[in-house]
Amino acid sequence: MVAAVFLLAAGSFIYFKLYTGLERDRKQYKLLTRMGMTDKELGKIVNRQLIPQFFLPWIIALLHSAFAFISLQVVWDEFAELSILGEMAIVLGGFTIAQILYFFLIRWRYVAHLQAP
Repeated sequence: MVAAVFLLAAGSFIYFKLYTGLERDRKQYKLLTRMGMTDKELGKIVNRQLIPQFFLPWIIALLHSAFAFISLQVVWDEFAELSILGEMAIVLGGFTIAQILYFFLIRWRYVAHLQAP
């Protein structure tokens, strides 16, 4: 539950950061469209801007979680012969899917705001 709250908070921070610079970005977009930039090129530019902001912290969090779960498994093996590998994969996979969906949602809204008249 706490991880879901942090996931939503991180995505919201990124969205609000993008939203505060929207007027400047919109002016740049209009200038670039006058120079001949296509929507496909806009998508590439937006991806280059958003992917590191979204997924670099996520990759670091996944690595941190994986090491934490491995350490927990080592400690857990001393007391019982249970494996948490399956549960770890389900949780990390679920949060990864949620992060990807959230990325596409924010990207879609950001591009829509950029292209608005």
